[in-house]
Amino acid sequence: MAARLVEHVGIDAAGVEVRDATIAVIDLGDVSRRLTGRPIDAVIGREIFDAARLRIDIPGKTIRAIDADEIPGGVELPLVDRRGIVLLPISIEGEGPVQAEFDLGNGTGVILSRRFATQAGLFDGRPVSATPGGGIGGPKLRQGFILRSLSVAGRDFSGVHVDVDDAPDAPDANIGVGVLQHFRITTDFASHKVWLEALMG
Repeated sequence: MAARLVEHVGIDAAGVEVRDATIAVIDLGDVSRRLTGRPIDAVIGREIFDAARLRIDIPGKTIRAIDADEIPGGVELPLVDRRGIVLLPISIEGEGPVQAEFDLGNGTGVILSRRFATQAGLFDGRPVSATPGGGIGGPKLRQGFILRSLSVAGRDFSGVHVDVDDAPDAPDANIGVGVLQHFRITTDFASHKVWLEALMG
């Protein structure tokens, strides 16, 4: 996808100010139509997360900066930064830890790399379906199947649909809003930590 880089841009979002960011200007028309049905003016990422401790309530539709000395609720998990991707530990069908991308830009659920799914023996005769997916960069048709169990921050999920990513450099797993919406989230990327507090229901 073609992009034009613009330097020295100020960003103010969620109570966080970034004074000297480099941004990419791209056409978001396709992703707006496919994913939200309304215009997306900007996608905000690491600049904001790296600059502050954030409290994220997906069901409540809020995100805000909090004091760095505020004690978060929930389970504290370590974050690993690998080539600009932030990973946290999860368990898949009793096996783990599996390093999964923490991806609030994934508006659905769980994605597994084909490499990992094959090595973990998840293509074991269970039904496989074809599901549409894809974000910036265009739509993709992916294979998908049902996980028997998934555990995140001590909370167990069953019957979770996963899509399979064929990209050779994809992380083992990617968890998005479909899973993360069940937690109140506190991120502290600078300290390489995230807290996930399970919500009732």
